[in-house]
Amino acid sequence: MLEKAYEMRDLLARHVKGDFLREDELLQLDQWLQANGFTRESLTDHSLQELALYTQKAALFNPGKKRLPKVIRMHVFRMQFIRITAAAVVLALLSLVAYWGINRNPSTPSQPVTQHQPTDISPATSQAILTLADHSTIQLGATGQDTVVYQDGSVIRRTQDGLVYAPAGTNEAPDPQKSIGFNTLTTPEGGFYRVTLPDGSGVWLNAASSLKFPPSFSADERLVELTGEGFFDIQRKYIAGTKTRIPFRVKTAQGIIEVTGTRFNVNVYNDADNQVTTLVEGAVTIRSNSHQIPACQLLPGQKALSVPGKAIVISPANIAAATGWMKGWFTFEKAGIKEAMQQIARWYGVEIKYGPGMPGGPVIDGSVERTIPLSNLLTQLEATIGENLQFRMEGKVVFVSVRK
Repeated sequence: MLEKAYEMRDLLARHVKGDFLREDELLQLDQWLQANGFTRESLTDHSLQELALYTQKAALFNPGKKRLPKVIRMHVFRMQFIRITAAAVVLALLSLVAYWGINRNPSTPSQPVTQHQPTDISPATSQAILTLADHSTIQLGATGQDTVVYQDGSVIRRTQDGLVYAPAGTNEAPDPQKSIGFNTLTTPEGGFYRVTLPDGSGVWLNAASSLKFPPSFSADERLVELTGEGFFDIQRKYIAGTKTRIPFRVKTAQGIIEVTGTRFNVNVYNDADNQVTTLVEGAVTIRSNSHQIPACQLLPGQKALSVPGKAIVISPANIAAATGWMKGWFTFEKAGIKEAMQQIARWYGVEIKYGPGMPGGPVIDGSVERTIPLSNLLTQLEATIGENLQFRMEGKVVFVSVRK
């Protein structure tokens, strides 16, 4: 029964977000809700707000996860599974929906994390810096729509969907001998941005990341360089007059990721000392910088862990966890407190300081929305982790300490 509840949780979340549901999925959802005393039509904003009062942890139910989050109590350093009935799952489902509704029109106050500042810290916004080949820079924000510059056969436009590189009215392939160099798109802490590359491929950059690429690709190769985290949606391209695909390569500190047409996520922050590549669809080949380490090919639903000097490890991937950042979620999988706070620090652009006695093992497994003010997020984390950790904000510094 619980497995059915988890399946219906995902369908309900998709329905509320406006995603397409097949007729058979809608029928399953209706039958299940009715069996538990609810209907889709009864899910008004008013009823959802009332239902939300039953729980303050609604944001921890990620629509992409196939199970309810586990709360890890640090004083015993082991996971404690939440025992829950199918009826309670229904309540949690509806509370999640209520959280989304309330987030649009906030009306339920919550106990704030201790703050020593007059204003809260907002989540990341769409912002980046574009560095051109001549080292000049252009500030990019969430607003504005105009032509930025013409460069190497491409016109660079800033649109509401991000930066777009497009051919400047010519069908001629760029001459590598006349290439004027690379551009670099950099997001700061507290920023994210999207770029459409000259071949039509899309790249979404997470906070504190950078992408280096040419303003136009050559006729037989597409090469970019990534630091930080990015999601790639690569278009298939062919060498003119042939059926030979033009490879797309992503160079990182750990090696080369080679694809033709596919969708995948790469997390390769410098402070992590490893790389995690998660494949959503298509196929990718991962090559280490060391020629002694064999290359590996990923299939959809797999991830590869690359660590310097070690063999590449392939394992099943949690796609929702890997790509949750694109959809407004922090998704933690058995994460330690420092791992979780590192992500939060990049997104909100804050510094984290730790008191003595921090636990070394996992403390949280679940998801929380990252489109809310920092104090709200910390309040939710504090409630989820338990009474053993507490957070205190002073300006742009968050202090994490063990509760005495």
